[in-house]
Amino acid sequence: MLVFIKQLYYFIQIGVILVLWVRFFKTSRALQWLTIYATTMGVIETLNKGLSSLGIHNLFLSHFYFTFQFLLLSGFYYTVLEKAKQRRWIQIMVPVMLLLNAVPYAIDPQLFHDFNPVEIYLLSMPIVIYATLHLYQMLDGDKTFYYFTLGVVLYVMGSAALFLAHFLMVKIAYDFPFWLISGFNLFLYTVFQIFMAYQVYQLYKSNYGTYVE
Repeated sequence: MLVFIKQLYYFIQIGVILVLWVRFFKTSRALQWLTIYATTMGVIETLNKGLSSLGIHNLFLSHFYFTFQFLLLSGFYYTVLEKAKQRRWIQIMVPVMLLLNAVPYAIDPQLFHDFNPVEIYLLSMPIVIYATLHLYQMLDGDKTFYYFTLGVVLYVMGSAALFLAHFLMVKIAYDFPFWLISGFNLFLYTVFQIFMAYQVYQLYKSNYGTYVE
């Protein structure tokens, strides 16, 4: 079952990336951010699969995953959020979160090879806040990226909660199988990919973003 889900989300992910790149240079800035985000996550996922199949330690890739996810979605929401205060908040939040996240690695580089729950929290919660603000904005405004943002909230919040819960279980020596956590996360990611695919379909159906801002 897990193998089927992996193949499904990988197939959807590749399709979404290819479709997004078709009009990359003739589209809106928001859609360009979305394209770069989807592509970057796809590359990291592919590297993760490759290293895993070779039996090579790949946990370090999670640090790149969460960092690039934070940076690229910050850029996306900076583009789509309309209020100047919210955009200014993102400008402040990005360097502050990156600095706070980098300090432990500067003190102890060995952490680069370990699971870091603090990193997940620091780089995931701002994204959830951005997305929530965007959902609130869309209540009475443009709902162009509604499905994508809804997918972001479900996946990022759910994924962060799963991994933090697993970390706490390990700390209290509760024997909870990691494959189950991984399976739930895989399910969330697949649902997110479906939301993204539907969002891209809606955007192209409405001919959105066929200009450069």
